[in-house]
Amino acid sequence: MDLIQQLVIIIEDNLNSALPVKKLAERSGYSERWLYSLFLKETGMSVAQYIRRRKLTLSALLLRHTSILATDISLMYDFSSLQTFSRSFRQQFTLSPIRYRNAKAWDMQYAQPALYRTTKGTEFNLMEIVERNLPPALRNKKRIRLGMDFIHTTKEGRLVYNRNLFQSMMSIYEPTYNMSHFMISGEMVPAEDTDSEIIYTLTKIGKSTQPEKILPGGLYVSQKFKGTFEHIFEFQMYDAMGALCDNKCILKKGPMYTLFHRTDNKDIMNVQFLIPCLKTYPCQAR
Repeated sequence: MDLIQQLVIIIEDNLNSALPVKKLAERSGYSERWLYSLFLKETGMSVAQYIRRRKLTLSALLLRHTSILATDISLMYDFSSLQTFSRSFRQQFTLSPIRYRNAKAWDMQYAQPALYRTTKGTEFNLMEIVERNLPPALRNKKRIRLGMDFIHTTKEGRLVYNRNLFQSMMSIYEPTYNMSHFMISGEMVPAEDTDSEIIYTLTKIGKSTQPEKILPGGLYVSQKFKGTFEHIFEFQMYDAMGALCDNKCILKKGPMYTLFHRTDNKDIMNVQFLIPCLKTYPCQAR
């Protein structure tokens, strides 16, 4: 793991508190000036800029997916006041927190992905489905209370993205352990009596089932990955999210679809993530 990734792990683990460059330098064992120069050279932004952009990006995710008040979000990420938070948010995302929360689509070019990668890259494509398949009914609900640990924590030198969310996703996978090929359709939405909930449905599919035959019409970002359920979750939270930002996708509100195909190793899945996006501003894969 290179030094930038090591620094990012320290930063991500402390996004709910003040983390001046001096303190980061002390924890990393390097001088403040050298650290500042290295980070700027490697990333194109200062450490302070990166920290602020990451706090606002996680705030944006909370606004989209939870019912947590903007005031509470600003406190979670150590902004001095709601006014400061709102002003900073508007500068980065071009919308106020309220307008962003109520939007029907989200422009990922303004988000700052974590400069932390778990893979060297996977297939990233656009797919347009023209057949008029009906969307599946999202019959199941999984309530989630994210709390203050929405920030990343570390385990054995790797980032862990919100333990409560991770455990909820693992419980959704449990009924699929005897399935060879299936699709999970769903999204994480604000809830009235808790922070959020995942609304979803499981659908058995065939070994050779193609997305064009089962997904509603529209434009989708397609990303593929191979791994265990734990690795799939980690990939989705970091690498997949980073690709959406890097490719400047405008995501459309609504469920995403994930196709799972079990390999000869029953613990390893081939997966394809299909995320609806707007045709008016197509993603440009690199």
